Amino acid sequence: MLEGWGFYSEGLASISAVLKQNKHNVSLLHLIKDISKEEFLLKIEKEKPDLIGFSFATTTFYRLSNYVKWIKMKFNIPIICGGYHPTLAPEEVLNIKEVDMVCIGEGEYPMLELCNKIEKKENYEYIDSLYVKTKDGIIKNKIRPLIENLDTLPFPDFGLFNFNNLIASKINTATIMISRGCLYNCSYCANHATRKLYPNSNKYTRTRSPENAIEYIKILLQHCGNEKITIKYIGFLDNNLSWPKEWSIKFLNLYLQEIHLPFSCNLRADTIDKELCGLLKKAGCFRVHIGVESGNKEIRFSILKRSMPDNVIKKAFDLFKNAKISSLAYNMVGLPYETPKAALDTIKLNALIKPTRSLAAIFCPFPRTEAYNISLNAGFIKEPVDYSKEIVLKNKSFSEDQIYFFSLYFRFITQLYKIIFVFPGFIKIQAEKFFDSFFCWDKIPYKFLNKIMRFYKRSKDSLKNKIRNKNPKLYLFLRNSFLTKFKKLST
Repeated sequence: MLEGWGFYSEGLASISAVLKQNKHNVSLLHLIKDISKEEFLLKIEKEKPDLIGFSFATTTFYRLSNYVKWIKMKFNIPIICGGYHPTLAPEEVLNIKEVDMVCIGEGEYPMLELCNKIEKKENYEYIDSLYVKTKDGIIKNKIRPLIENLDTLPFPDFGLFNFNNLIASKINTATIMISRGCLYNCSYCANHATRKLYPNSNKYTRTRSPENAIEYIKILLQHCGNEKITIKYIGFLDNNLSWPKEWSIKFLNLYLQEIHLPFSCNLRADTIDKELCGLLKKAGCFRVHIGVESGNKEIRFSILKRSMPDNVIKKAFDLFKNAKISSLAYNMVGLPYETPKAALDTIKLNALIKPTRSLAAIFCPFPRTEAYNISLNAGFIKEPVDYSKEIVLKNKSFSEDQIYFFSLYFRFITQLYKIIFVFPGFIKIQAEKFFDSFFCWDKIPYKFLNKIMRFYKRSKDSLKNKIRNKNPKLYLFLRNSFLTKFKKLST
């Protein structure tokens, strides 16, 4: 939860659109800040719902119990939960006494059938894709097939969200998702675990048709532009906008002709070539987000299941650099079997590929994923996992303080190695050896340094949020100026 700010959810907007198309009333209580019990219950009382649904991720699951307890203390209203965490860990969610049902996977048509039955006062225990709690136990209904043709869905209910409260809107951006699923099997990602649940799992990766996707964008732009918001950028949330290539080429050409707003998107390094990179630039792409995840080949190939050599990753970043498209590299620290030396491999790969910006998240093992099972079997985690903690793995070779240090100082150390890598031969070798030894030294005052960086980041984020809230134009000017300077440092 980012205090006072919210994020758009394609899943909720799509479910709402299907329900409203079938004459059901839907409202959203968007919990973008902490809320008191009294205020929360007043909002429930005002809406008088026949059904209450919660959508949440693994990292926010721990917040659920208070809300459902508050509801059941005053109202006899059925509660259903959905999203990635309920899909992958339904029994854990249903262990919360006040939760009545869980929706597994795509929710549009299970929710429609449920609402129809509640409206007609019919038994709803046997609806496909729902796990329903009864006095005799949990009824685990079979999972219905994936929606194969996304064009058959109504466009999302953009009116469900107050766009003035969305963080993207404050920076003149509309976020969009025109596909579902992912083709790949990265061990840490929920996609490969979710795919296995469906009877038609070979249809897991789907896109709207290029024409339908363009119409979707036009309708969204009409909705979210108002006297307070001017949309100047598009942020594609899709896992990989470059697949399939034929679809991407057709879509980008249509986007160039009919939308042509600057946009950012997620891509995968081994799906990029010079032709696609050039078309992305021509269509208006100003920033790409690419997962690097680990610079240690053993971890990247064997643990994360990303069979992508360093040279393929570097080639993709070089293509974007030559096309003058900014790049953001996603990385992780605190992985299973990782050591400080392996974390340095990730830093050094980032120094080599020179993204415009690097981010280093702390690894979180999502339920049912292969990385979760690896972590559990190796003793790095114990069930139940406490997801309220930022670090949940216990690794004797990589302490919590060290993990925090490499995450907090990732960009700083990457910049240092960039400098080292331009030194001439002998000096480069000796400098690299020295700093490799230094950063793996367990006598570094990690706790003290982490406190300093946390204070700095809190102060910076607080200032950034205040500027973004009070003066979005100034925020965008400062951000763009910073990115321009950072891009020069990256070359």
